[in-house]
Amino acid sequence: MLTGKARERLVEAAVKNFNDNHDKLVPEYPFFPDPIPEPHASWFTKFRGQLGDAQGVERSDKEGRRRDVARQFKFFGAPVGLIFTMDRRLVPASFICYGGFLQTVMLAAKGRGLDTLAQQIWSLQYPLLRKELGIPESDMVVCGMCIGYADNGLPENDMALDKFGPEKFATFLDA
Repeated sequence: MLTGKARERLVEAAVKNFNDNHDKLVPEYPFFPDPIPEPHASWFTKFRGQLGDAQGVERSDKEGRRRDVARQFKFFGAPVGLIFTMDRRLVPASFICYGGFLQTVMLAAKGRGLDTLAQQIWSLQYPLLRKELGIPESDMVVCGMCIGYADNGLPENDMALDKFGPEKFATFLDA
């Protein structure tokens, strides 16, 4: 758990590392397949476009997009930042259990009136995180998480998103 001066030191180092090396950072594990198959690529592109529109950042505005990404390495201004790691010897299916664990942390925070956001992007900073936080090579950086109070006045926190009906992701059988 990062708060106060420790959080600020890490944020400063992460933002500098991102600004200096944004085109060289590689996640510790793949975020997406390359290429992203359809229909997922279209959904992803549509969401990124809606997010950029809400934030007032055109897709062609490379500098604006970099500033937007740098905000993530500031934990979006939240006072608490968490970095989650996992033993790298575990199999990819372990991410299912890890997702349940992350959701439990998020629900526990919500139950105490706090907002959270899991941030996979912190995996891009794994070399820096190893150095700054003493994370051993035996662990992979899964994600970060910010904890605080959401600013519901920000347009990106009030986006109207298309919702999938259950027919898009479930099959109902009558036994």
